[in-house]
Amino acid sequence: MVLRRCRLHFRAITLACSGHCGGVERTQSRGKGRRDAADRALPAHHAIDEHHPAGGGCIAGHCGSAVCLDHASRSPRARAGMALAGCVLIIAGFTGAARAARSVVRDALGPEVHGRIIDIVLSPNPSAPFCWAAIAIELDEAAGEYVLWRGTLSLAPRWKAPTTCALHRFTPVGDVTRLGREGQFALRDSIHQPLQRLRDAAQRDCWAREWLRFGRAPVIAEGAIFDLRYAERVGQDFTRMPLAPGRRECPSYLPEWGMPRADLIGRN
Repeated sequence: MVLRRCRLHFRAITLACSGHCGGVERTQSRGKGRRDAADRALPAHHAIDEHHPAGGGCIAGHCGSAVCLDHASRSPRARAGMALAGCVLIIAGFTGAARAARSVVRDALGPEVHGRIIDIVLSPNPSAPFCWAAIAIELDEAAGEYVLWRGTLSLAPRWKAPTTCALHRFTPVGDVTRLGREGQFALRDSIHQPLQRLRDAAQRDCWAREWLRFGRAPVIAEGAIFDLRYAERVGQDFTRMPLAPGRRECPSYLPEWGMPRADLIGRN
């Protein structure tokens, strides 16, 4: 039964990927009317197009089907061992890719920063392990500010440019500057924040002080503090909190966590 299901899964993935490619060719040759018909006939493939790179999805599907077919013929003990080994390889792969991505960001921003980079926040793209969204946080004590550098990077820019990565294409962007070797990092913007303003908020506003136990990329604007990691969509940023020092009772029953940005407010 398991082997039969694996074969059916492999066949479905093959048909989906070949149908997607065929749909693209029909779209190019028959115009928009036929394109709409192809989209209705292949809704699953259209969903792959919108949210995941089609090539990555097809490769992942075929790999999963191949592993399923191989596992179905093995003993339970062997399948468990292979599953554990697969998990270890996936974790090691993401760890290595994250280290490489941090190195790319540091090298790309090296000529731009005047202080020192104290943290790099990374988010991998779904189905595209070469693509990462990044926020680098620079501390510039001499200028009395910290800067958040936001952009997208590609570990293989010749194969996939950073401007074609999903997290770049589905976020509102203006002018983009390509930095680093082979333009690996597409800089979206840089946000300059006064250090003293953040330190005053942490000292005078107990709500801001407790918020800083959770926020990793703090930005203060328009009378509120929010985490830049979750500020892509207006109205859906659950980290945004109005600042009103001394006007409300301090929060209670909060965990005694350390502050991710203690380095910015001088609590290291």
